[in-house]
Amino acid sequence: MHPLPDLAVVGGGIAGLVAAIEAALAGARVTLFERASLLGGRARSSAHRGFLFNQGPHALFHQGALARWLRRQHLLLAGGFAGTHPARFLWRGRLCEMPLGATALLGATWLTPAEKWAFARGLLRLLRADPSSLGGTTVGALVAPLAPPVRALVEALVRLATYGGSLDEMSAECALSQLQLATRGGVRYLDGGWQSLVDALEARARSLGVEIRTGEGVRAIEGAPPALHLRTDRGDLVPSRAVVVTGAPGRVAALIEERAGALHRFAGGAIPVRAASLDVALRPGVPTGGLVLGEDGLYLNDHG
Repeated sequence: MHPLPDLAVVGGGIAGLVAAIEAALAGARVTLFERASLLGGRARSSAHRGFLFNQGPHALFHQGALARWLRRQHLLLAGGFAGTHPARFLWRGRLCEMPLGATALLGATWLTPAEKWAFARGLLRLLRADPSSLGGTTVGALVAPLAPPVRALVEALVRLATYGGSLDEMSAECALSQLQLATRGGVRYLDGGWQSLVDALEARARSLGVEIRTGEGVRAIEGAPPALHLRTDRGDLVPSRAVVVTGAPGRVAALIEERAGALHRFAGGAIPVRAASLDVALRPGVPTGGLVLGEDGLYLNDHG
């Protein structure tokens, strides 16, 4: 039987590592369980023939919660801000300049004067609005009254800021909050990919005494606080006073013995976000087009 930890963390991605560090800083004795052999989850990066490939969308919003937390922890990672190339928009088969900024907006010949005014006024109103006033509205309903090119532009910006494409199901409150966050502080891409972030968090956690068990997943959480038990994939029964679980709602709910209750109702109604991406490695000197968004959900960007 393992000694009783103050807190067990299930999941060794970014959320699990941050939770373990916070608990350790508060004086708790922490054990972290990760089913995979490596920490990081989708935040990991892999190297192949001298090129670095991320395993997920790895933009760090400079004013986001994670970036602010990293600064409080004095975990300052090297990287640069996105946006060195002008953004373009694929509209009805034509590659156009994105009308972001007064000069670009005035030069957007593919928009009528009325559409330019509607886009500028509508975007400014969204960036100044109180997101909490839109709690019962979807993005689709919010942009439905807009003219087609204006609606397509706003939808593209929402997809860019949220990594979500189901706008008829997406909360306008959540989308607007993220859009405002993106425009306030910009986005940074980390040198070495987010693997540098994973490595820094792992090093901090270990320095604080967090016990990290990779290759050891948890398949059930039994009992009730303060007498909880974690049943691992190896068949061990590990006691703990409290547990923090990170992961998709269905995965979290599956660990709990009780099948009724708010957690399982939420998991049953949660809609997963699925995305497909392709990273392409280019030799140095090969020209790229910077950021390109499209009315059909297209997203291309140079992360070099």
